Amino acid sequence: MGKKSIAAAFVIVGLTFSAPYVSFGQSAYDNATVSQVQQNDKLDKARVSELMERFSKELNQPTDQEGRVLNIKDKSHLLEKFATFAEPSAVKPFINELYRQAGSKLFLKPVEGPPDFDEQLDYDMVQLTEDRAEVKQKLNSALYGNLTMRIHFHHSEGTWKIARIQYEQAVD
Repeated sequence: MGKKSIAAAFVIVGLTFSAPYVSFGQSAYDNATVSQVQQNDKLDKARVSELMERFSKELNQPTDQEGRVLNIKDKSHLLEKFATFAEPSAVKPFINELYRQAGSKLFLKPVEGPPDFDEQLDYDMVQLTEDRAEVKQKLNSALYGNLTMRIHFHHSEGTWKIARIQYEQAVD
């Protein structure tokens, strides 16, 4: 059985979209700071769960009966809600696929969103470098089938942030 990569986002009714690959070169931190990252702010399962819960919560904004998002006027304001815990390049594809702007109003499109990270299911977490980590979880969705979700994290501005989310789908 082969694998089909759905880079950085998800499939909605046969539509595939992706975010640009986020490349992590040299760390912006000097060696002393990188050591501090390891000692004082290690990415652990509780932090992964917190970040992914916040991502899901912000991605699923409350709407009125017509699908108009309450309390947020446009996509840029929605993107700002993620600023403290996710890189813009990780969030923009989701916002662009799930929301539409109509004048000064923001609407949630009537589509199925991506499968959520499930902290109750097993997952692997690998520290790639002092300031990068990856979480990999196998999911089964009625709509998408068997998937592997990969979440890349980057330590930036003194905290861990979601840098990229990617799904791989098994092809029959």
